[in-house]
Amino acid sequence: MMTPQQLFARRLKENAKFQWSILNMTVDWTVALYIVVPALFFLSIQYYDWMVTPPEWFSYIPFALVSFVLFLYASSGTLRCFLEAADQLVLLQHPHWVRELRRRGLLYTLTKQLIETAAILSFLTPFLTFAYSFTAATIVWLGIFTYLYKLNSQLIWPLLETRYSGWRLVLLQIPLFCISFFLYFSGSYWIMPIQPLALLLCILLSFAALVLWKKKLQGARALMVQDIRRDYEAKMKFTGFVLANVTSIQPKSGRKRPLLFRSSNRLFNKRTAANGIAETGIKLFFRSKPSVLLYIQFVSVCSFGMIALPFPMKWVLWAAAAFLLSYMVKQNGQESRKGPFIKMFSWKDGVIREATKRMIVFTAMPGYLIISAVLGAAVYSWLGAMLLLPVGGVLGYWAAGLLTMFDR
Repeated sequence: MMTPQQLFARRLKENAKFQWSILNMTVDWTVALYIVVPALFFLSIQYYDWMVTPPEWFSYIPFALVSFVLFLYASSGTLRCFLEAADQLVLLQHPHWVRELRRRGLLYTLTKQLIETAAILSFLTPFLTFAYSFTAATIVWLGIFTYLYKLNSQLIWPLLETRYSGWRLVLLQIPLFCISFFLYFSGSYWIMPIQPLALLLCILLSFAALVLWKKKLQGARALMVQDIRRDYEAKMKFTGFVLANVTSIQPKSGRKRPLLFRSSNRLFNKRTAANGIAETGIKLFFRSKPSVLLYIQFVSVCSFGMIALPFPMKWVLWAAAAFLLSYMVKQNGQESRKGPFIKMFSWKDGVIREATKRMIVFTAMPGYLIISAVLGAAVYSWLGAMLLLPVGGVLGYWAAGLLTMFDR
């Protein structure tokens, strides 16, 4: 008779085989051998050079930016339980099996994240040592703090998702994201160099993780469906990355009417083929929750960069953001241009190109104007914000035209 331990081992092995099969299908190992091995060799040499003689540009990168990157890592990831949809028929009658799968999934996740965190902090050691004069003890405490923060984040978000959903969850995520980053930055910059306070903070995080874990075990039945969904998303993450440009069938939404553009009124007064396709793309983008969340995250990160980065890098990021935001909108709007309904018609040359350009301009422009206003306010106060708004509009329009130049 199979035991919970054997079931977990089998599913762990099946997951490894599945990920390897996806990697094996997408990677040409002959080409990768000639690219990856030399790249690792030269990266090792470069890393050793940084350890011996750190470059001067290390000192120009603010710690807030490094802390934000580490915070994004600490806020990502999933606590794997290796539960499947069919388990709802069998394992709910045997709660100890579910608890055992969750315990072993926790150990697997902790081990995996320990290796990841150690690798990231080891890679950043030359940078942290030279730019901010971090000692070895401070870097170790920063790694422990990041590790425990990541664990607490993975435990608390599923509990919030059981209480809130839809737009309430989105409105809750935005302030919590800002508050969480402030807490992480404060802990990593001011508390980690003081070892007694670092020890106390890590003990508190460990205690909080223990309380959250017990609460998760107590709500085994309520959280099982959510854990199954998260496990499936984590399993298919690499597959989704490989098939990012393939249009998939979207699941049916439980909302009767979309939150934005609730009525299908016209957005453009003049009715042309290009305007019709552009309207479809704009509405599809803003009615998609993942697209809107990615849009908000991108604008928030770039706006933060306008404040935190040194003066020359602000302008580099500002110019790059015009193309990156336009490209993101263009990629997410493929269904409005390449969907089966659009392909049913024979369009004149230039119609799809003009529709794509208008869709990008009207979708990306609000976010890029916000980024431009933040840059102007950070550099030249409120007057700079007013001056950079029209300049940002021109640059955003030019970026949209450049990205659609070679479309048919």
